[in-house]
Amino acid sequence: MKSIAKTHIGNVRKENQDIIFQSLEGVSSLPNLFIVADGMGGIVLER
Repeated sequence: MKSIAKTHIGNVRKENQDIIFQSLEGVSSLPNLFIVADGMGGIVLER
């Protein structure tokens, strides 16, 4: 198996808040593991 990951900083933030974890080797009882955490980007919180 091959895997490729790509993120993009977006149009609002100065740093990339995306996180990608890839393991082609077994993790515990799983044969492999892929995790993607998407940053919040330009979210505006109302106060």
